[in-house]
Amino acid sequence: MTSQVITRRYHRYVLDKSGARDKVLLHGLVDRVPLERVHYEVAQANGKAPLQDVQRKPMNLIDTLVGERLFVIGNLIDNGARFEPWNTPLPASIQRLRDMYIDGYNDPDTWQWACWLNLTTKGEHDCATARKRLNSASGT
Repeated sequence: MTSQVITRRYHRYVLDKSGARDKVLLHGLVDRVPLERVHYEVAQANGKAPLQDVQRKPMNLIDTLVGERLFVIGNLIDNGARFEPWNTPLPASIQRLRDMYIDGYNDPDTWQWACWLNLTTKGEHDCATARKRLNSASGT
């Protein structure tokens, strides 16, 4: 097993406990998910955590979700009518996001819409499990 796979599984475990991963998956059923929504779900799940921690977790979450082929990362084009996947390797895509999100955090107009996540067929299948986890966590 590669260290990348182990790292993704660790991030998945940590994020599953917070519920942010499952909420992002379920948002993907409705529409494409912007970086702003990933940040929001992680921030909500981490309460008063320092900003550095909150910023690191969305990057880990996106790396995990795209690495597991549950989402594709890209941009919206044609005034939001179409999704265009990024044609860069995942590590380069994550670095691109870090540059916009972490380095440019004080300019939310830049990072909030810096990328979009588009749910894959595999991601759609994972949503049923995510829904069950969230329902059991909330007692419904």
